[in-house]
Amino acid sequence: MFSSDSGPPFPLSRVTEFESIGDPAAGVVKPPKALLIAGALASFSSVILHLPGERWANALGYLLGTFVSIFLVAFYRREDARRSASSRYSPEPTQAPIATGILIVGILSALPHVFHLAESAPI
Repeated sequence: MFSSDSGPPFPLSRVTEFESIGDPAAGVVKPPKALLIAGALASFSSVILHLPGERWANALGYLLGTFVSIFLVAFYRREDARRSASSRYSPEPTQAPIATGILIVGILSALPHVFHLAESAPI
């Protein structure tokens, strides 16, 4: 009925990108730390951009502090929630408060940038 070339008569189990068969190094699924680091770099770059005091620095600092850092932290939380559905997920409880801190630093550093942009002459 089945030839030896047709494969098994039942579907194979689905292997996700975070789980692999026979690879012990891929046994643990961790939160996406790279996204958190990128969000922190965006937030702290926004803080550093207060130093030049020029219009381009304020515009860039505003964009980094609000849109970029918020997007990266939101993407981190989405990926973390998706990965936490795995049975091999290993949570790191310190990363959730760090993500919140990155959001706070990014938004608070964007406020002076907006103030300086509003006070400066129009383009």
